[in-house]
Amino acid sequence: PICVYYVKVAPAPNSAFFTTHLPTYYGNTIFWASAFPIYLNPATNPYDIQLIPITGPVQGNGTIFGQVTNGGAFVMQSGTPAPNVEVILLNMNNIPLALDYSNSQGYFGFTGLGMGTYKVYAEVPGMTTNPAIVTLSASNPAFNNLSLIITPSGVITGTEPYENTTLSLDRIYPNPAANELTLDLNLHTGQGVETTIFDLPG
Repeated sequence: PICVYYVKVAPAPNSAFFTTHLPTYYGNTIFWASAFPIYLNPATNPYDIQLIPITGPVQGNGTIFGQVTNGGAFVMQSGTPAPNVEVILLNMNNIPLALDYSNSQGYFGFTGLGMGTYKVYAEVPGMTTNPAIVTLSASNPAFNNLSLIITPSGVITGTEPYENTTLSLDRIYPNPAANELTLDLNLHTGQGVETTIFDLPG
């Protein structure tokens, strides 16, 4: 049989590069989805990896905080906390600006950020990730309720706590649906809405 591996390396916590370079896959990428596979029948050494540097954000008083959880009974519901998940802050050109790991309760955070639009990306090997898009401005310099949920089909994003929002779903039709599905949403205030639809197998 052909043996296929994906290799990821990271600076040790006591390394001088721990805060300056990101964990990097073979293929010189920080994303599992674009990592190069290694085939060991036969091996074609060497398999060199060049660590991706952290650029650092423009400094400011902006903050982004959130939590990584495993999906609950319904994948859109947050369930148990997901500790030690690599969360990467990127600009809109996918340049990595900062890195944090979720703590024992799944919480992560970025501080000292300049105003602008960022991507927040939870890197989970084997999973596709839908990055959260967060815009910080002088009138809204803090986004402190970001939810990253690990589901069977990938990492999705949302805001918490859901029960405090003004969003309600009135009806879904037609049911069953073939090529088109209509969602009637009720919002008391204007806001962006991200919708993910799963079939019965998830």
